[in-house]
Amino acid sequence: MTELRLVATMLMLAACGGTESRKTAPVAPDQATECRPREPGDDTTPLRGTLKEPDPRRPATLTSKGFALDAPGLSRALAADDPTAHLAALTAISILACRQLMPRVEALLAAPAPTAVEAAATLAELGTTAQRTRALDRLHEALADASWPEVQVTAAAYLARARDPASVPAIRAALRSTNEAVRLQAVISLGAFASFDEATFSRLAELTVVLGDPASSWLVRREAVYQVARLPTSPERQALLDRVAANDADERVRRAAALRATP
Repeated sequence: MTELRLVATMLMLAACGGTESRKTAPVAPDQATECRPREPGDDTTPLRGTLKEPDPRRPATLTSKGFALDAPGLSRALAADDPTAHLAALTAISILACRQLMPRVEALLAAPAPTAVEAAATLAELGTTAQRTRALDRLHEALADASWPEVQVTAAAYLARARDPASVPAIRAALRSTNEAVRLQAVISLGAFASFDEATFSRLAELTVVLGDPASSWLVRREAVYQVARLPTSPERQALLDRVAANDADERVRRAAALRATP
């Protein structure tokens, strides 16, 4: 359990590092029977973004443990009693597009939370439509599980990169989390849902609530200001920034709002 907590913390730190992703050409599952070759230095997947040292999910972690980056080696890693090997194998499966291993990956949705969220990421990236739905459902469950705040942060980051409208309620709930790191990532993740602004879900309305909530730390409120500043220009947006610049309890938040308000 201690190792799982350490791995989960590493995932949380990685999730806060940005939302960059790459575009990959879709390949139907029945057209991919072998893992594709790995390009040197290729440690990027659509949901995870680019992985760098010392992230334990990198394929280099797997090779350092003696597992080959091919279908047999990845299968052995998934069967090993080593949570870190599982995480690195799941990332390598995504990078190498080893779709023949999707049944093994799907079985790991029932694993402990740190492994399950990585299995869900791989399944969402490579699986069938039905498998992607199950993967996103598992990420929603992980985001709602307050006993693993480190994993909640990672799940929120992955759901943002997946950009699925069904994730809006899960992100909205995370905005009310009592854990600062979870709430912070939820605020960051809101930025991915620009195309879903509508009467029932408004990023401006959600951020207004965060900025007015006494439970929001100054760090969370400042990030909310950054996100408000990225919204389309409107009188409501301007009024919110002006109000925060004049009235927020923390100078750092007031300054951030003042710098981003339209002169």
